[in-house]
Amino acid sequence: MHNGGGLKTREVLEMSDKSKGNIMKAEAILVSAVLILGLCAIASATVLHVPSEYPAIQAGIDAAVEGDTVLVADGTYTGDGNRDLDFGGVNMVVMSENGPEVTIIDCEGDSLDPHRGFSFHSGEDSSSVVQGFTITNAYQLEGSLGAGVYCASSSPMVAGNIITGNTCLDDGGGIGCLSSSPTIVGNTITENSGYGGGGIYCLSSSPTIVGNTITDNMAPYAGSGICCAVGSSPAIEGNAIGGNTGSAAGGGIACYYGSSPTIEGNTIVGNESDHGGGIGLLYSASPTIKGNTITGNTADLTGGGIDCAYSGFSTIDGNTITGNTAGLAGGGIRCWESSPMIADNVITGNFADQSGGGIHCEYSSSPTIEGNTITENSASLYGGGIHNTGYCSPTIINSILWSDSAGTGPEISLGSFSSITVSYSGVEGGPLGVSVAPGCTLHWGEGNIDADPMFVLPGQRDYRVLWHSPCIDSGHPDSLDPDSTRSDMGAHFFDQRDEQTLYLTPDTTEVTPGGTFGITYTAINRWPWPCMFWVLSEATLPNGNPITIMGPDRYTLPADFTVQKHLTHNVPGAAPLGVYGYGSRIGVPPSTLYDEDSFAFTVVEP
Repeated sequence: MHNGGGLKTREVLEMSDKSKGNIMKAEAILVSAVLILGLCAIASATVLHVPSEYPAIQAGIDAAVEGDTVLVADGTYTGDGNRDLDFGGVNMVVMSENGPEVTIIDCEGDSLDPHRGFSFHSGEDSSSVVQGFTITNAYQLEGSLGAGVYCASSSPMVAGNIITGNTCLDDGGGIGCLSSSPTIVGNTITENSGYGGGGIYCLSSSPTIVGNTITDNMAPYAGSGICCAVGSSPAIEGNAIGGNTGSAAGGGIACYYGSSPTIEGNTIVGNESDHGGGIGLLYSASPTIKGNTITGNTADLTGGGIDCAYSGFSTIDGNTITGNTAGLAGGGIRCWESSPMIADNVITGNFADQSGGGIHCEYSSSPTIEGNTITENSASLYGGGIHNTGYCSPTIINSILWSDSAGTGPEISLGSFSSITVSYSGVEGGPLGVSVAPGCTLHWGEGNIDADPMFVLPGQRDYRVLWHSPCIDSGHPDSLDPDSTRSDMGAHFFDQRDEQTLYLTPDTTEVTPGGTFGITYTAINRWPWPCMFWVLSEATLPNGNPITIMGPDRYTLPADFTVQKHLTHNVPGAAPLGVYGYGSRIGVPPSTLYDEDSFAFTVVEP
């Protein structure tokens, strides 16, 4: 299956195909949790009702034994007994009857009277569950961790809550984890503040953070959305992380002091910080950053999308890094004394006010830049695609640098005793697209080309390549694509396992009920004779039900031929809001499938 093209907007945290898959996985985890809770409630000897049987939530908790369920009715719960809630080491389920919108724990905390929502510190495990509450107005002073929810040497499940408006003068406004491995799934974590980790803070912890919406949190130090510190290794997957602001490093996510999280399949959009608007890496952090959409983030100084400073051996693989801005350097990625593996990313439309619109390498950084598509980035001064300075020596291989722009060095700029090695890559202008300052060295290796890569629809940010692109089978001869052919240049390989190829490119991934939805179909026949096939297109509704949009219809393509056709669909006025899938298949019924493609889109309010 091919990855769909198209940008995501700031207002709606939309998902790439990969992140949609991770969020669907997160939803499955949450559904499973709900089913488990329901079974627990049925199988348990006791369901304790608040307030009909017990006047306060803590009273119900104190009366519960292992495996019981404390079921809380609708209402706003305040005062002692309804805050600073503590399971006391007894594994139980505390859940609302009807969800967080109607079941509110108002901690009423302030600097003179600090309180938390929940505190887990007695070894509770994943069978201890908090689900379905709004937790708000918690407040903790310096020296304390975690205002909304605190986990110390414990591993509870925190699922399906709204955690909002909480403040910690230390770290972890929404959730704070110390030497813990909680499961944090399906929550909305918004408008919280902490010195580090406005939304979630992890210290020597490895939580599972899946399928949450983490927005509009603030932290002046690091990680306004999520902060990973001192050996933490959380799994951060399938989350929507947006609009978090105010940190010195890592507006969306910050990783430092030996942390090594897996950051995969998230949508990281519209966050802001001084360094690393989307993600900030510092001090021996070694995360794996894979398959994320990192777009529309802003760094006041460096690393609009990702900033790597004094970090370890990070892997930045298969991400879409687009439309990010840096006030100084590194619109897409900035490396300072860091040498990450930067592989198979689409780095496009980023801007740096000074240098390195796509990637900026500075002060002894030697990243490996392999298999990337770096295009339409810009910098006011140096290096629209890549700027390299200060004793750096990156290696570029199997990549495309095309249509980037800068005052000096539209594709690559070298300054201050740096060097760069380029091989088996497509660079617009060839060596003339590279600016080399005195004392710098350009190693122009084998296999480089200066030829139009033939993107599918660059105007719509679809940077897959068409058949007959000079980038196909032009990468290093010793490297192979997943189809076992010689590697292609760029982030997307052209799949040659069948003679027919289908690409879908949406005009937008955000539509409104009653509006129209445009898609460009690109069909390619590589056979030396005409090919007949059928096309079937379906949409998947937010509830998971599929509906047929078009077909099956029969078409014939001439020999060795490519066609692009733009189609428009009407969106029903009664279409429910939410995330949809759109997919199309080509083949010969009933059993021959040539190719398929799909993408996700969102129906939003007008």
